Amino acid sequence: MSSSTYLPASTRREELDGLSEFIFDIPNDYPFLEGHFPNNPIIPAVTQIGWCLDAIEIDSGTETNNYTISRFKFTSPLPPSKSIRLQMSKKDQRYGFKVFVEQQRYSSGTISLPASGL
Repeated sequence: MSSSTYLPASTRREELDGLSEFIFDIPNDYPFLEGHFPNNPIIPAVTQIGWCLDAIEIDSGTETNNYTISRFKFTSPLPPSKSIRLQMSKKDQRYGFKVFVEQQRYSSGTISLPASGL
């Protein structure tokens, strides 16, 4: 399995009511903020999807080389923040995600893996 590419090394994982929750901070000097946008940084959508793929790899123990993004919504620009919570649910090979800071949801979506494996 490859090491996490997008999730910060300080990410901690908690299990709560059938959900996995990944909790981490994004500082202003996070490398994926470069160019998005000077003086008003936001976390790019591709980085948020990368967090989800990293979470799947952590959960499954294998690389996510083959997947389908069924749906993903980005409801608000996500600034660098403390205590970002990535909630992940799983049913069969389908993973649901929600990204929160405090009670505000910033994005959500579904990523599916092939039934025959990764």
